[in-house]
Amino acid sequence: MYRTIKQWIGLGAVLAMTTVGAQAGQVDSGADGHAMNPTWSADGKFLAFEVNAYGGDGISMFFAAMNRDTSTKVQQVQVAGATSAYSDGGPVVMNAAWHPAGVAVFEGSNSGGKIRLYNAQPFGAAPTEMLDKNQAPGNLQFPVISASGFLMGYTSNQFGAGDVMTWDRAANKVIRNTKSADSEVFPMFDKPGKIVLFARKRTSGATIYEVGVDGTGERLVAGGSGDLTRPVYAGANEDLILYFSNERDTANWDLKQMNRSGGGVKTLAKNVRLPERARPAVDPTGKYVSYTLSEPAEMADSVFIINLASGAKKEIKTQFTACGEPALGRTKDGSTVLAYTALPGEKAAYRFLYAQEVTNVLP
Repeated sequence: MYRTIKQWIGLGAVLAMTTVGAQAGQVDSGADGHAMNPTWSADGKFLAFEVNAYGGDGISMFFAAMNRDTSTKVQQVQVAGATSAYSDGGPVVMNAAWHPAGVAVFEGSNSGGKIRLYNAQPFGAAPTEMLDKNQAPGNLQFPVISASGFLMGYTSNQFGAGDVMTWDRAANKVIRNTKSADSEVFPMFDKPGKIVLFARKRTSGATIYEVGVDGTGERLVAGGSGDLTRPVYAGANEDLILYFSNERDTANWDLKQMNRSGGGVKTLAKNVRLPERARPAVDPTGKYVSYTLSEPAEMADSVFIINLASGAKKEIKTQFTACGEPALGRTKDGSTVLAYTALPGEKAAYRFLYAQEVTNVLP
């Protein structure tokens, strides 16, 4: 079904919501469970995040209205008729991507047990399904929006294990970008909206490819032993590709950088803490990336930021432990805000979400 721009920007019935008062630092949903996967809107006004309920009772998604590092209102996103798309557990709403107009596109399991794509504007309309089941059948996952806002990428199991698909909103046309027997994940558009970057999962590991949005010109970007996954464009001119790799040690993950013009591969950090589902945390300008470490243990209370042009690194010490899942947002006035999850103490039983302005400490 074709979605008009009014539907993209979320006009319609009001979302069911709960709110909390203004709160600096910690972003509290009021729900029991582990906070995870923070994702900033393009203008830094909103932060989408998830809470994984204790006991496997599903994954809920929330919108937080943000004033830099202060959350002023938090709202749960509810998909009508939601149920678990998995063998056990409760409803699942997750994996938000942001349209430039401030609309979030995300995965939700509906009453038919399929994973479908929905969109909603924070504190505005009730979620609506993005694509009609006749036009895009099957399970749809890993949504991503082009910089122009006119293309949506995702993966679909319509034809098998999982292919990268592109929906052209203006033409209301779905294009199949990949046709391999393997499963593709984590698609991403370049800024011009001409190329799709993605990872391909195989029995021997995962490798990284690019393909034209018209489905032509597929090429291998990075391969090797182990898994190379979750690629993202970076650099002021998207001259870099960042990704996670366990090819050095399958039990641990490294953050790597490769130059698209053939400048080789560089390891930015070893033994990073792999996010639940996120790609490397590149800021909206493409100039910085943030990460946390799983080893050594004494670094677990820190979040790191690297200047990709100069290589300068900044360690941000926190009062927490097991820091993970960093996300860098940028507000309209040029402020940079870091969101991350952490344990409040060594014996804590839950992860919470924290936001911190880092404008003046960027390397």
